[in-house]
Amino acid sequence: MITFFVDGAGKQGLGHIYRSINLASTFSKKYKIKFLISKFKSKKNIKLLKIIFSKYEFKLKFITNNLSIEFEKDIYKNILFDHPKLKEKTINIAKKFYSKILIIDDENTLKKYNCDLLINQNAYSKKFKYKNFNKNQKKAIGQNYTILKEYPIKGKLRLKKNIKKILLLFGATDVKNYYKYLIQKLDTYKVFIPVNNSTIEEKVSKLKKTKNLKILRNISIRKIIINKKIDIVISCCGSSLYDLFSFKIPIIGIQCSDDQNNAHAFYSKKKAIIGSNMQNIQNDLNKLNYKKRIMLVKNSQKYYNFNGKYLLRNKIIKLINDND
Repeated sequence: MITFFVDGAGKQGLGHIYRSINLASTFSKKYKIKFLISKFKSKKNIKLLKIIFSKYEFKLKFITNNLSIEFEKDIYKNILFDHPKLKEKTINIAKKFYSKILIIDDENTLKKYNCDLLINQNAYSKKFKYKNFNKNQKKAIGQNYTILKEYPIKGKLRLKKNIKKILLLFGATDVKNYYKYLIQKLDTYKVFIPVNNSTIEEKVSKLKKTKNLKILRNISIRKIIINKKIDIVISCCGSSLYDLFSFKIPIIGIQCSDDQNNAHAFYSKKKAIIGSNMQNIQNDLNKLNYKKRIMLVKNSQKYYNFNGKYLLRNKIIKLINDND
């Protein structure tokens, strides 16, 4: 039995929640899964989260900030944190009530990761100097453990000589309203925006009259790239980057939050993406010729592993079984 303590929606976006759902979905029904999320959200965000989880068989509970009481009431033995604002205090409280502590990290912001399994799917995490405060602590670090949502696109590259079709991908909430800002700058291209929830629907509905915009509802990113023959994606630098790498598509990466700083800088330096911003994006698009786009795709291929989530699942199962 595993409890996932996650958070998202609103200004935090939904990346952490979707990542944990993708990992949790690899477990068989033998392993009961529960998600804990803070209840201190707007009614709109609570509704959005309930809709998201209604598609899965996981238990969902909204909890107070009195974590000692909430954790003590939890009958599950193991807890996995995928929380954008995780604190050492929270980990220490969990140690009192759970047999095994697992943490999915991104930016190495804590001084101490006192846990049994430390996970970081980002290639740049191999350079982090994580201090081991638990002599039995296991680690799953680097791109071998990427948690992908969809299957990779196989076969040869399908890039065309010129960029005509652009997919904008700014998460399930578009916290900085980049869709509205960018659509005005990309009037010479055919632009696609995916809509999979009411939050994005509300934001892009005001853009419907834009002639070069095509809104696509409830279609997977993989299918959009294939069926619409997308030439390039402009995206945030969150977990979705790894799915995009597997789709063999050139990417212009935008830093949408502070916890994307390392990804934005690292993959740009490695020439797996073009690291850009709202001010320079038009210039970067103009400079992105066919040869450079091929280079981006080829360089990105070593930074994901479709089997990563299954490797993690197996590590987690071994860890919790060793505890029984």
